Amino acid sequence: MITADVLVQSKSESHDMFGDGYRYILADIENLLVGKSGPEGRIKSRYGKELDHKAKLMIVHQFAKVGHPETNNLYEIFGFGNLTEEETFLEDKYANELLDSF
Repeated sequence: MITADVLVQSKSESHDMFGDGYRYILADIENLLVGKSGPEGRIKSRYGKELDHKAKLMIVHQFAKVGHPETNNLYEIFGFGNLTEEETFLEDKYANELLDSF
C-alpha cells in the first residue's frame, strides 16, 4: 500500500529518468491521464488499490498546485466528487511536501 508517508519517502529515492520516485509516480499518473482515451480504467487498475486515501489526496493536491488541466478529472477518478471539504483537506505535513512543478 502506498501511503502519503511513502510518497514523501519516495522523494529521496533516486530514479534514472525522473530524478526521484515521487516524480516518477506523478509522471506515470499524468501519462495515464493524458495519453489515451479512457484514463479512469487505466488509473484505477494501476493505482486504485495501491494508493490509500491520503496518498490520493496528496497526488490530487499536487496536480492542483501546479495547475494541471486534468486535476478535476483526477479528482473524480479517485472518487472525491462526493466528499466534503473536510474529507479532502490535506494535512500541512503533506501539503508542505508538494512540489512547485514536476
